[in-house]
Amino acid sequence: MNQLALYSGSFNPVHQGHLAVVDYLSSRDYDEVIILLENRRNLAGLVGFDDRKAMLRLGLGNRQAVLDKYDFQSEARVIDYQVVEDLFEIYGKGLKVDIVLGSDGITNLDQWQGLDYLLEHRVGFVWIKRAGYHHQSKQIQAKLRSIPSLRYQEVAMIDDLTSATQIRQQLANRQAPQGLSQPVLDYITKNQLFANSSRHL
Repeated sequence: MNQLALYSGSFNPVHQGHLAVVDYLSSRDYDEVIILLENRRNLAGLVGFDDRKAMLRLGLGNRQAVLDKYDFQSEARVIDYQVVEDLFEIYGKGLKVDIVLGSDGITNLDQWQGLDYLLEHRVGFVWIKRAGYHHQSKQIQAKLRSIPSLRYQEVAMIDDLTSATQIRQQLANRQAPQGLSQPVLDYITKNQLFANSSRHL
């Protein structure tokens, strides 16, 4: 095991935009693409961890991504340097790790706890540039360049207009949601999820 991609999120719900990122990562030279399901309980409108995990498993289908392999997955924590520490303990210091972030996540990278540890261990970052954030690109680039020793790459997701917020609004309004796989939509319908969804998540 030499190279891992670590992709985290609330996946509330998992949609085609998320899966496009997984497909991209799977096409690269990573030995594993690890999906870390976050459990940020302070966010309004966040459905249960088990429901999001079930939807994520359905959405991933046969994709080569790891969801349940590591003990830290059961803790459902937000991605941080301690997750990377766990991976180094498993695979050794020679492991190469890239953390995958969207524009909203990478904007605050300079405020991350443990960023110095990540930079010291040559952890890289993959910036997924999604629609709706292009106007901030130069500002984000300037901030990233100001962080010494930061290794990152930019990936533009073409024609990715899928939004979890929009999907939740459509479901709450009993409209046909755009960007969900049929198994995920069937699960949402069966379990009556997002009926009173908040627009803020």
